[in-house]
Amino acid sequence: MSIFVTAESLRADLAALPSVQQVYIAGSIRRGKRDPKDIELVALVQPVTDIFGQAEDAPTMDATDLLLAQGQKLKGGRSYTQLVIDGHKVDYFQTWDAQRFGLLLFIRTGSADYVHRALIHWKSLTHGGYSSSNLLHDAAGTPRPTPTEAAVYAALEWPWAAPEDRR
Repeated sequence: MSIFVTAESLRADLAALPSVQQVYIAGSIRRGKRDPKDIELVALVQPVTDIFGQAEDAPTMDATDLLLAQGQKLKGGRSYTQLVIDGHKVDYFQTWDAQRFGLLLFIRTGSADYVHRALIHWKSLTHGGYSSSNLLHDAAGTPRPTPTEAAVYAALEWPWAAPEDRR
C-alpha cells in the first residue's frame, strides 16, 4: 500500500474507536509533501477512569493496541509509540488532556523550522515563556491551555497558517 493509503486507513481505524475523540494525520503528509518518509498520527483519547468514574492521569490504550495488532513496535510508551506497519514507519502520539492537544498537533505537523520559529516567538512575546509537556507556559510558568491549533495561533498572536504553508 502507498504511504498515503496506509495513513488514511490507520486514521480511519483509530477514529472508529469510541475512546478516540479526535485523530489527525500530521507531519509531512499533512503539510502536503509529495514524498513523505513516515506517517505521523496524533490523537486525543479518553483518559482511564477509576471505579468511581474519575479520570486518571493516563490514556486508554486501545488505540495503541489497535496499531500494535497491525505492525511491529519499535519503541514507545503510553503517549508515544513508533511502529512499522505495511513497511512504513509510523509515529503515533496521543494525549488524554484536551488542553494539550492543539500544541501537540501543531508541533507534530511541523515543519521543525516553523515550530522552532513559533516557540522562539512565544519566548519573546512572553518575555521568557517556554513550551513543556505540550503546553505553552508564560515566563512565570503559568500554563496556557491550547486545546486547538487555533488556540496556539491566538496565543502566538499569529494569523492562521494552513499546514502546507508551514515551512
